[in-house]
Amino acid sequence: MNRLVAAAAKSDDAMAVLEIGQVLLRGGAVGLEEAQSMLSEFVSRQPDQVLHRRALATTLRASDRQSARRELRAIFDAPRPTTGLLSSLYESNRTAASVALFDIAFDDAEFAGES
Repeated sequence: MNRLVAAAAKSDDAMAVLEIGQVLLRGGAVGLEEAQSMLSEFVSRQPDQVLHRRALATTLRASDRQSARRELRAIFDAPRPTTGLLSSLYESNRTAASVALFDIAFDDAEFAGES
């Protein structure tokens, strides 16, 4: 898998990076960490890629809810694309980020109730 991660890290093909992330997630805990690392690196190079931010936030939800929240909130601050498919998906990405933030808040409440 390390060669796959290395290839994705060098790639500017946004869809390939998402697909490689999905493949990595099938690898259990190690695959999850590799997917997080790869997506984090991609988002740091291309911060306006909201689909990748959502994917990263999803992978972080179980292990680092604070970082997941940060990535989801960044979706609200991302500039709206003016052309292309991402332009038409802008509002649905914001809606999905809102739902994910609600889910994390629910997780927080659930964990607080168990203490």
